[in-house]
Amino acid sequence: MGNKKQIEESLKSLILNDNRPFVAMLSGEWGVGKTYFWKEFTTNHLRGKDVVYISLFGQNSLADIETTIVTKLYKYNKTLKKYSKHLDTVSSMASKALHLPINVSAGSILSLFSPGDFKNIVICFDDFERLSDKVPLKDVMGLISQFKEQKECKVVMILNEGELNKLSDIDGKKHDEVFALYKEKVVDYGFYYVPNHEEVFEAIKEDVEKITFADHETIYQFFRETGLFNIRIMKQALYLLEHFNFIKDKEYDKKVVDEFVKIALNLFVFKLKSNYSYGEFLAHIKNSLYVPSKLAPGCIIEYGRNSETEKSNSEDKKEIKKHSENAKSYHALHYIGVMSPNQDKIEHTLYGFLERNIINKSLLLKQLSSNNNFLKGYDIRDNMFGLYNRILEDYSSKINDIIRKMVELLENDAMLIPRAVGYENFRSHINVIKEFSFDGKTGIEEKIVKGYIEYYQYRSPGFENPIDMIKEEYGWAEEYMKKLAESNSSTSLDETIKALDYACVSKSFVTKSLLLLENLSRDSYISGIRSSQEFAKKVENFIVHFRHYIGHGHNKGVAKILMLIFTALEDLRKCGGDEEWRIEKLEKRLGIDTKKELKKLKIESRKDVDET
Repeated sequence: MGNKKQIEESLKSLILNDNRPFVAMLSGEWGVGKTYFWKEFTTNHLRGKDVVYISLFGQNSLADIETTIVTKLYKYNKTLKKYSKHLDTVSSMASKALHLPINVSAGSILSLFSPGDFKNIVICFDDFERLSDKVPLKDVMGLISQFKEQKECKVVMILNEGELNKLSDIDGKKHDEVFALYKEKVVDYGFYYVPNHEEVFEAIKEDVEKITFADHETIYQFFRETGLFNIRIMKQALYLLEHFNFIKDKEYDKKVVDEFVKIALNLFVFKLKSNYSYGEFLAHIKNSLYVPSKLAPGCIIEYGRNSETEKSNSEDKKEIKKHSENAKSYHALHYIGVMSPNQDKIEHTLYGFLERNIINKSLLLKQLSSNNNFLKGYDIRDNMFGLYNRILEDYSSKINDIIRKMVELLENDAMLIPRAVGYENFRSHINVIKEFSFDGKTGIEEKIVKGYIEYYQYRSPGFENPIDMIKEEYGWAEEYMKKLAESNSSTSLDETIKALDYACVSKSFVTKSLLLLENLSRDSYISGIRSSQEFAKKVENFIVHFRHYIGHGHNKGVAKILMLIFTALEDLRKCGGDEEWRIEKLEKRLGIDTKKELKKLKIESRKDVDET
């Protein structure tokens, strides 16, 4: 029997089969569906009972809480209607006689009732951890005790006990300490709500069914694999995913659609948990140890620890802990069975939707079509992993026979393997092969490793980038990378325009386009702006896309490109006339000051040199 079912049976027994008053506490993490469970429970099992539900969120005084309860009790209890009507009349008469405003409090009305008047009523108090600091927790606990002891009510409390410590102090004591003090005296039964995934999925079933373009089991499996139980976040992520139902009109392979669902849900959940901007997101995936700039300088997260804890104040520690949780959630959710060659582009498109609430449908469909054309890559990955597992586990076959098939696969699909299989997995396969018949003389290993270099050389260092590992393992790799860089150092105006455009579209700090732009001279930018309206427009787009991303440990090449652009613009300004007027208009459109931006970038550049 699951946890949900056990609690359900216990509450049924207490409420329906036992006449004694009690206070039961239903505690659990935020978002796991405690309130949903209670409302479903009352609908299914308490139809003959009068149930009063009150959320403490938004209640500004004990009197407000009492008034809300009396208001909700009013429709259930004839005696209450009689007393309240009588007291309203007395209050009105006294006010007129004394010429003073006299109001009868809800607390006064409650005091008139006998235990029998509440015999059939169940009261549920929810959202304790969202209680206003204007309402003393001890007074609320006293009111609950009063309902149990004096009115013989059955009371259920719903809360996340672990979050009470975040509320303001009371007389120098934390809320959790105050609660612990009263809990022992007031609470009779404690239930900790920990539903399993199948129980949680009941709450999101209707939301999942609104997704018409994807296999619903893929969605459920994503939540299972990521260990997510927060119903609120699941529902919000599914609402966002529903916007992409237009994909059903295209005939994409199931593998492509399944991966899109994983990429989208991964990003949506991360955004909902962290609320990071796109710049922060890019920095985050570039380096899992990234810390937002608002933290104390030099703070670095390392698997949830801060290397300069002593230097950080308490607020920094809270922010670091929060960031660490975000990092953990993202890396737990990232790349789950995903090998999309367009993952970074798809994430960019999805983030544009998250930040502007507009979907670039044509661009997304183009990216998915590209993935659909890469189906062979999916087959390569599956075949490589299948053969590797057979080497380890298939006792009915000879290892050399399986290895010959794997070598044949490597030779036939050398160009696609760097995009289809992670480098560390490739190394594991090669190492097993080398133990047996593969001598490396065919050159296939070097050919594939060069493919990894070409695929990853222009990507940011950090998570899942194997360049440093390759340089350590292969002595020729450094020289090969230099030659690749040199081959991309000269370019035409048309190629530069394409590079600017592609850099803005990908916005990922990982492309050859950025290296090309970094190697242009200041004079090339001046010449391009003067000679081509399109070039000038692309330069403006580049500033818009990348200006806010500097100063958080981002790609130094991007900073260099912006320095070249702002220097070129300043030189054009000095020419006066039309060019000065156009630069001023550009600054007004973008809300920038090129002189200040250039100064800021030079300071950052000097810091980098000093640190080196």
